[in-house]
Amino acid sequence: MAIATSQNFKLPVPKFALQVRELQIEKIRRFDSHSFILGRTITDENLADDLQLFVGHSFYERWRQQALPSPHSAID
Repeated sequence: MAIATSQNFKLPVPKFALQVRELQIEKIRRFDSHSFILGRTITDENLADDLQLFVGHSFYERWRQQALPSPHSAID
């Protein structure tokens, strides 16, 4: 795989990347088993305009669907 370097932090990124966004961590807050990470965008490079992929984990999607009120709940 061909590798390039990020603009600011000089980290390795794949050359096929459509976008490279570098963040600087400002604060981390821990909540039980989760962490909230607050970051500031340092650079945001759009390298190509093409289709992008979004992946949502099925456990999260199942929880999200259960947390939403049913559209029929007002009628039930």
